[in-house]
Amino acid sequence: MKTRILFAAGVALLALAACSRRDETTNRTGVTTGAAGLQVNSVGAAGDCMSPSDMNRPAEDFTPEQRVQLVSCINAAAARQVNAQLPRQMDEVTRLDRLTTEGPLLIYNATILRPASSLSPGTVQQVAERTRTMVCAQPQMRETIRLGGAYGYRWVDNQGVLINEIRIDAC
Repeated sequence: MKTRILFAAGVALLALAACSRRDETTNRTGVTTGAAGLQVNSVGAAGDCMSPSDMNRPAEDFTPEQRVQLVSCINAAAARQVNAQLPRQMDEVTRLDRLTTEGPLLIYNATILRPASSLSPGTVQQVAERTRTMVCAQPQMRETIRLGGAYGYRWVDNQGVLINEIRIDAC
């Protein structure tokens, strides 16, 4: 089964899916509203990187290198859209500060609004495991990984001390 690159390249949706699966809706213009009211226009992000004709081509028509370039470009466009709405409180202890990109890697930079020393033993590992499970449960995120993309998560505490960072490039 061929995947249209617009759907596959709709990785802009992932900026929201990675924050939370709850409350995610997409309207007919390609705007998705996700966790904490964050919005991203997947059609606009893809349009920043592709011609209208390319948006309707199957992903398999692009070389692996071209797919990685498209994922990189769309991730950067999505990050710009979401960053305009950040920082944003995601839950009682987590603030999403910024999305950054390194090629096809989309990195979520968040602050845990507590000192690292106050976290229970095992909490860091549990958060990393839950994050990996959440990413791999998202069809769009799995598709982005299949196309050569990856996700990074970086958590710091309320003093800016690194708590943990992970990279997810396989499910």
